[in-house]
Amino acid sequence: MNRRLFIISCVLLVLAGGSILLGFVMSLEAVTLQQVRLPPAATVQVDQPGTWLLWQVAPAVAPSTPRMSLKELPRLTGPTGMIVEAAPTIRTIRFTEGDETFVVVGRYEVDTRGGWRMGAGGIEGTGARDWAIGLDPLPMVKLWSLLTVSVAIVLVGAAACTGWIALRRSPNRGLPPVSGPSRG
Repeated sequence: MNRRLFIISCVLLVLAGGSILLGFVMSLEAVTLQQVRLPPAATVQVDQPGTWLLWQVAPAVAPSTPRMSLKELPRLTGPTGMIVEAAPTIRTIRFTEGDETFVVVGRYEVDTRGGWRMGAGGIEGTGARDWAIGLDPLPMVKLWSLLTVSVAIVLVGAAACTGWIALRRSPNRGLPPVSGPSRG
């Protein structure tokens, strides 16, 4: 067995594992939320157009968060005065950070950057609620997953080839001595 090739194979396997870990960490970084408390109205900063998700904030100990009707969800008013109502979500996303649980309850299709005013929904007087809003993280999670898993597959393949060569090849023991007159 060739020791150097075997070490290179092990390093490639470790790099493949690191690639998967990097994808996981970067996927978590894709979730960025701005927390607001309504009422009163709050301003949220929209850095890029796209699908923005509305998250309801609940204590982490709550077993489930009741679904609200779309009429109860906050509205967004854009810098130009355009009003965007919350639309239903296609999927449910839930995660816990510290002692709070965030659950997606609606989405907004936002087409302009800038400061958007988030105001109370159609039903007034329901009391103050904690919300969070952020760009839909799923496209970035998919991108990071695709990139890092692809890199990991290539690295595992290279490690397998290098390991196979290391096991099949004998170590270099040096050249046999040369006999006869030397040229010099």
